Amino acid sequence: MSNVFEMLLRPAREIYDIIGQITKERQRTKGMINRILYEAEFNMGIIAEEYFENHADPESVIEKLLVDDLSQALDSGFDFRKLKGGTITEPMVDNIKFFQGWIGFDCEQTCRKIRVYLNRLKAVPELMKRKRLPNADMDRRFENMLSVYLLFWRFYEAE
Repeated sequence: MSNVFEMLLRPAREIYDIIGQITKERQRTKGMINRILYEAEFNMGIIAEEYFENHADPESVIEKLLVDDLSQALDSGFDFRKLKGGTITEPMVDNIKFFQGWIGFDCEQTCRKIRVYLNRLKAVPELMKRKRLPNADMDRRFENMLSVYLLFWRFYEAE
């Protein structure tokens, strides 16, 4: 497991506890906020359970990842301050170099980065078929995706 992923989980909780927290939060929300949180919850669960626990084929996991509602929100002008105000702060990134550039991102910027990571991940199987990506290192890619969601949840939970 990558150092970034371990550092984010250490003070947080087990991944399934976080997924459970998102599930509880979703019960208090509706509309687009609920749909965005559902995609995060679903994607985290698919990666954790199917890829890391059950060792499913990466391509089958990637095919299941959801990004439609997040993309719709980003493309339709949804006010992401309704989802979460404020910005990512230094304590949220916990001195993790991977996330230093995210400090100061508001919710919309954070969600745009999540979409970029998801779209890059979804492009991997095709790039591998075309031999434009000979070594995809799927463990690292899925760990990074989970790390991005864990940072999003830290941000979402912050006061």
